Amino acid sequence: MGQSYLKGLKQYAHEDAFWKSIISNCRINDALIVIIDYGICKEVRDDGKNLRLESFNLLQILVKKLPLDEPVIK
Repeated sequence: MGQSYLKGLKQYAHEDAFWKSIISNCRINDALIVIIDYGICKEVRDDGKNLRLESFNLLQILVKKLPLDEPVIK
């Protein structure tokens, strides 16, 4: 999305809420980590991993390709 609609995202680049939502999705959310007990073994599944990876990718694209006239994160 970041690569295809970069011009559309530029209008949101000066809003603090936009950056804070991306940065908050980059953090590990303990509520999304689930331990599944199969009886003989347990599996730890991180349901937030894909969201974190995509948030990191979007943040990387924005930082590299989005020209900003002034700092947006205060």
